[in-house]
Amino acid sequence: MTLALRPGDFPSAFPPLYDRAQSQEGQMLTRAWASLIDDRSATAGVGQALAELDTAAGDAVHANWDGYGAAAVLPAAYFQARRLLQLLPSAVPAPDIAISPKGHVALEWHGGPQWAFSAVLDADRNLTYAGLFGSGRAHGKEVFTDEIPGPFVATLYRYLTGAGPR
Repeated sequence: MTLALRPGDFPSAFPPLYDRAQSQEGQMLTRAWASLIDDRSATAGVGQALAELDTAAGDAVHANWDGYGAAAVLPAAYFQARRLLQLLPSAVPAPDIAISPKGHVALEWHGGPQWAFSAVLDADRNLTYAGLFGSGRAHGKEVFTDEIPGPFVATLYRYLTGAGPR
């Protein structure tokens, strides 16, 4: 299954879903992601998330910003996080944003006890993510370039809906 969101090929505010999947799981994921994109009643607050990213990065622009020797925010990680936030459909709620002691950017969604999803973007274009779904867990590491990787989409969808492909 190959699933990717690509920017620049679609004039709308939402990125298109390019799906070359033939499997039943791939088709289910395509329908699920499309329903998230179509659900425009829940605004993502992309502007709010970008402002929070700017604030967090501004606070971490110099080394030792936390008083414990943390690295300054890595510009490449900042721009990767900014791009990811811009590509997310509006139905995805804005995450909490933090800068890690290594200078990476962390995006976190908290849905209550035993229900959370986080992603970390580094300067090497790595998108590392993990989710806790009650008694279930999922994690992965993908390269993030100009598309949101399909496995990340599937795991984020699972967090958002409590379902999705497993």
